[in-house]
Amino acid sequence: MIVVWSVPWGADITGSPAGSRRPAESSAEGAEVTGPSLPPQIVPSGQSGRFGTQQLDLEVRVNGITASPAAQGYRWVRAEVTVTLVSGDHDLTEATPMRLVDDRGQRILPVRAGPAGQDGCTAPLPTVAIGESRTECQLFLVPDATPITGVMYDDFAGTEVNRGGFVVSAELPATGPTELPGVVGEVGEPDREVDLGRGRFGVRVDEVIEKPSPYLTEDSRPMNGGRYVVVRMTVTPSGDTEFRAEDFTLVRLLDDRGLLVPEERLTPAKLVNCPPGQQVPPGESATACLVLTVGAETPVAGIAYVGETAHDATSWTTWRLGG
Repeated sequence: MIVVWSVPWGADITGSPAGSRRPAESSAEGAEVTGPSLPPQIVPSGQSGRFGTQQLDLEVRVNGITASPAAQGYRWVRAEVTVTLVSGDHDLTEATPMRLVDDRGQRILPVRAGPAGQDGCTAPLPTVAIGESRTECQLFLVPDATPITGVMYDDFAGTEVNRGGFVVSAELPATGPTELPGVVGEVGEPDREVDLGRGRFGVRVDEVIEKPSPYLTEDSRPMNGGRYVVVRMTVTPSGDTEFRAEDFTLVRLLDDRGLLVPEERLTPAKLVNCPPGQQVPPGESATACLVLTVGAETPVAGIAYVGETAHDATSWTTWRLGG
């Protein structure tokens, strides 16, 4: 999850003099910030699970998951389901919120757009009335080193978890190791000039804070089964290209098996004691804090700038978390 919003240049956002952007102090004395532990129902492979939202009651059967090779130790995983609208106050028009889950409970979100010829999931979905069914599929980028244990449905919004969520058991074992892609340095090292696709920038990932309570309001809670991690990073444009506020949303966590951890957005007002991501003009430098979410049992191993092609691991720029 990445928090980004604009703050007028010159605003006093850290208690420092106007115009300066000073990083917050380290949170060594902080505590972990975790979400509720409400595991979804486990449905045996080959059986259907009932999934309820506020307006619709759906029955989902997993038809299967398959894998094909992708670049650099990754694979494309395609999950296909049959969805039946059991009841509701309107027809089913949108795609249902399908995710994969690994052996540590980490959610894996589908890619927004896969390479041509790989997904087979881009055709418009037909509208489904009560009693009717349709087939849906999604494409996921998964490291060879990550075993898949199921297909997950849990309709959560913030910490409001739908108790009708479930995981259908679907085994897809790991097939080999995956190295972190595109490593250019380690967290805490001096600034390194890197090409981020739309220009060259001096970047330093200052710190990955896994006990981030000093950076968040007391009522901040991540999704069910997750924990917040704060990343402090400093950016300096090397040429004439600004680092846009939205570029901070392209910074993501990687686990120790190379899995790109999905985003979960936090209300900006819940970030304290550190400036958020904002535009950095050429010739200036700024430090920002990003709040991201990872599964409670998932170790963080790297920080990746994924650019506009999160589905292509060969394009990522990664800083490894040492120690």
